[in-house]
Amino acid sequence: TEHGVRYITETPAESIPPEAITAAKRALLDTTGVALAGVPEDGPTIVRDMVSRHGPGPVAIIGSAQRAQLLDAALATGTAAHALDYDDTTLPLHGHPTAPLLPAVFALAEERGRSGAALLDAFVIGFEVEARLGHAVDPSHYGLGWHATATAGTLGAAAAGARLIGLDAERTRHALGIALSLAGGSRANFGSMTKPLHVGNAARGGLQAVLLAERGFTAAGESIGGPMGFLKLFAAEGEDAPERLEALGESWGIVDPGINVKRYPCCYGTARAADCLFALIEEHDLQLDQIERIDVRVEPGGLAALIHPRPKDGLQGKFSMEYVLTAILLDGKLRLATFEDEAVLRPEAQRFLDRIHTSEGATPPEFAGAPKFAHVEVTLAGGRSLVHAVDEAAGSADHPLSWDELADKYRDTAGRVLDMEAIERGIEHFATLETARSLDGLIADLCPAGD
Repeated sequence: TEHGVRYITETPAESIPPEAITAAKRALLDTTGVALAGVPEDGPTIVRDMVSRHGPGPVAIIGSAQRAQLLDAALATGTAAHALDYDDTTLPLHGHPTAPLLPAVFALAEERGRSGAALLDAFVIGFEVEARLGHAVDPSHYGLGWHATATAGTLGAAAAGARLIGLDAERTRHALGIALSLAGGSRANFGSMTKPLHVGNAARGGLQAVLLAERGFTAAGESIGGPMGFLKLFAAEGEDAPERLEALGESWGIVDPGINVKRYPCCYGTARAADCLFALIEEHDLQLDQIERIDVRVEPGGLAALIHPRPKDGLQGKFSMEYVLTAILLDGKLRLATFEDEAVLRPEAQRFLDRIHTSEGATPPEFAGAPKFAHVEVTLAGGRSLVHAVDEAAGSADHPLSWDELADKYRDTAGRVLDMEAIERGIEHFATLETARSLDGLIADLCPAGD
C-alpha cells in the first residue's frame, strides 16, 4: 500500500512521458465516443432515470442534457461507457481500463475546475495503478469469478481522483482503503445490464472513497498488501501478486504493453477475420457476386463465442462470423447500424450466410507461437482462390489505429446522440486537451441541448 500511495502522491507530473499523454488522449477520445453511443441503451437510460430522483446537480452526464450530483454523474456516464462492450482493453488488467477512469476524472475535473493537463495526469496515474493491480491478481482473479474492470477499476478511479485533487499521502491511503471495501463485480452478471453497471459503480465508488477521505473519513492502512488487502482477497494462493505490484513506477503500462482498441462494434473474435476480408477487398476490389465461398480458420477455441451462424437479430449478428463478413461485403464497412435488427435480416444478407464456412485449426507457420490468428480464403466463382492471414487485429497495441481512424470511429459512435458540428469540435478538443484551461468547452460539446 505504501508503495502505491507514494506513486500516486509523489510521481512528478513532468516524469510522465509524452507517449503516455498521447495514449491517454487516444483512450479518452475512443471511450468517450463509446459512452456517447451507449447513452440511448436501456441500462444507461434506467440509471439516468434513477439518479434524476436525486435532483439536478452541477456535473454533466456525458451524452445527455441531464446534470447530476458528482457521484450520480460518474455512475451514469460509467454505465453508458460499457453498455455496448465497445470500449478498450489492456492485457495486464484482463479488462477494460478506460471506462471506470473516464467518468471519474471527467466528473471530478468538471466540478473542481481542473485543467485538461491535470485530467490527463490523473488519468495516467489511475491507469497505471488499475492495470498493475489487475495484473497482480491475474489470472486467478478472473477464474474465481471476479470482474477486474470493476474491482481494480474502483481502486484505479480512487487513485485518479486522489491525484486530481491533490490528496496528501495519509488521505490517499484512506481513499484506497475505502475503495477496497466498495470494490466488487461478479462475472456471473456478464451478458446482463449489470455488467456495464460494474463500470459505473467503480467510477462512483472510487470518487466516493476520495470525497470521504478528503473530509477525514478513515480506513485500514494496509488496503493493498497485508493479510486482508486487495492482493490476498482477490487472488488465489500461490499468485506472485506482491512481486508484480512492485513494478509500479518502473515503466508506463499505458505505453507498453499499451491499449487495445475495438475497431468493430461486434465480438472481438471476428476482428482478425474482418481485417483479412477488408484487406482482400482493398487489394482485389472484391464484390459479393464474384464470391463462391469463404473459408475462415482461427485458433482452437477462437469460435467459442461465435454461436450464431444464422443470426436473427442485431445482438446475434455481433456474435456471428458469417454475418460480420457478409456485412463487410454488402456495405464496405462495419458500423453500429450494421447490427440493427433490420440490417441483419436483409434477404441479401441471409442468403449469403451459407457461403461462409468456419473452422478451428493449427496456427500457420508464419505465426508460430502467436496465441491467436485468422486465415481467410475467398474462392471466386471461376475457381480462383485469394488468401490473407493475420495474427494481430487492427486496433491492438501492436497495430494501433491512427488518430484519423480513431476519429472516424468517434464520428460513428458519437453520432448516436450528437450533431456533426459538435462531434468535430469534440475531436479537436481531445487533440489539444493538454492545453485546455478547463473542461467547459469539451463538456459543452459532449452534451446535447435536450434529451
